[in-house]
Amino acid sequence: MPKLTIHKLGEAIFFRCTGRIGFGECHVLRHAVFSHPHIAIAVLDMAEVTSIDASGLGLLVELRNWASTNRIQLKLLNLSPRVANLLAVTHLTPIFDVCSVQDMIELLFREKQSSLATRCSGPEEVASRSVPGL
Repeated sequence: MPKLTIHKLGEAIFFRCTGRIGFGECHVLRHAVFSHPHIAIAVLDMAEVTSIDASGLGLLVELRNWASTNRIQLKLLNLSPRVANLLAVTHLTPIFDVCSVQDMIELLFREKQSSLATRCSGPEEVASRSVPGL
């Protein structure tokens, strides 16, 4: 069964998608992302996405436009070869910020350093939850 796991780290939220992003499932990811309008960075971890149909591609474009309007960085992480190929074939790759694991490590390191410099009060708050039904 497809699912979505959400991890919050500072002002970044990671949405780990598992399964299929397509017709009938898009509403879960849309609702999850739209319910965090005051974040700086939204990361869609797509390592475990098995397929995306036209509805899923439309959702990714919708999320990108929403993020841009709300001055949120939207990043796609861990694209599987199948998903990367689909984005390339549909000429959508250039409109997304596709990042590697190394890019995310650097981003998280900078976030942690910034947080420690401003708070100096202990470890970064990390929250996680799972959302079934993506």
